[in-house]
Amino acid sequence: MPEKRERRFLVRTLKDGDISAHLPVAYTLLAAAYCRRTATAVTDALSDWKAWRERVTERATGVTIEDSHGRLLGTGDWAEVEVLNGLNHIEVLLAALEVLSSLGCSFAECYPTQQSADPGAEHRACDLKGVRSDRAFGLEAYGGVWYLNNCKLAQDLKALKESALPSTYLAARRVAWPEVSVGKRIKATCDERHGARYTASAQVTEILDSGDRRYRIVQVSDIQIET
Repeated sequence: MPEKRERRFLVRTLKDGDISAHLPVAYTLLAAAYCRRTATAVTDALSDWKAWRERVTERATGVTIEDSHGRLLGTGDWAEVEVLNGLNHIEVLLAALEVLSSLGCSFAECYPTQQSADPGAEHRACDLKGVRSDRAFGLEAYGGVWYLNNCKLAQDLKALKESALPSTYLAARRVAWPEVSVGKRIKATCDERHGARYTASAQVTEILDSGDRRYRIVQVSDIQIET
């Protein structure tokens, strides 16, 4: 029987207090590696990750991570697109953390670089789990340029539905998801090329914008999956 290879992840799964403390540090260290610079004085200050966000630009070469920084990062050689996708995903998660923290939310579990989509698991875990006003929630983050591309919105709604959590959220850049309104239903489809054919829909119940209005966190309910 072939030996099962452990799947590599750019940033390890974070729990409880580690989420708010280590996620901005992980972003800063990844961005520094991506830009081939050295990150210094990377503390728990969220302003650090926003400064590095502006330095991340398209590159055509690979990225090498030599130091795991206490097993926070995955070492070795990574394709440029893997690191860029990870940075984009973490960026949206950090914005969601800021907004939800301001509302008194606590956080229990975070999958920073989409390792929640493990093909060996029965269901995909939410990117971020926590509690808001004594109600557990799950959140899916999208770091790409257009949320309706490649079935991603449908897949995220399906993951939230399967989580069976009482409150569910989606997070993305405003430019990636400009047309969404409270009281309206959102709808997206997935096809066989991305796993299975189905249609996902949900009711938008609340929209939370980040302070700089670059990101939006959308609460959804009544998620329906039709095959």
